[in-house]
Amino acid sequence: MFEYIVNNNLGDVASVIGLIVTFIGFFITIIKVRKTQTAAESAERAAGQMHKSIRKLDALSEISSVTEMLSEIKRLQREKSWKVALDRYGFVKKSLINIKSMHSDLSNDHKKKLQGAIQHSTNIEASIEIGLEYEDRLPGVPEINNLLAKQIDRLNEIVTTMKNKVVITNR
Repeated sequence: MFEYIVNNNLGDVASVIGLIVTFIGFFITIIKVRKTQTAAESAERAAGQMHKSIRKLDALSEISSVTEMLSEIKRLQREKSWKVALDRYGFVKKSLINIKSMHSDLSNDHKKKLQGAIQHSTNIEASIEIGLEYEDRLPGVPEINNLLAKQIDRLNEIVTTMKNKVVITNR
């Protein structure tokens, strides 16, 4: 049998067939690797989109908390509970600054609105501080509550815009 294989060059044929099978296996491996790489890239993109959506939802929650706090401040100011209102202003400013700095994907318009709310809160807080020192200089409640109402409206605009973007990008 060995002589038959040697005389008929079957070893060479087997080597050629082995080489062909090796090349086919190599090409199949390359195709599988490319498919795996494409799947991994798709998964990475999906994870990135999910991360962005979670950050937006987090910002939405934080802004909603701030608008609730501003509504409470309006009530406290109507009741002339100035010292408690001052504490709330500190929370509002800290939260707004956090939102603005932690959520870099906010639009420039949103950042400007947040900065406006920070600035108005700072100004009102300072005028209340002065007013508490000199009681005849306390700010007028309707005037500052009107200003806070406008800030609440602007923050609610941000929330609405962001909700729409989260819904649109998740379809």
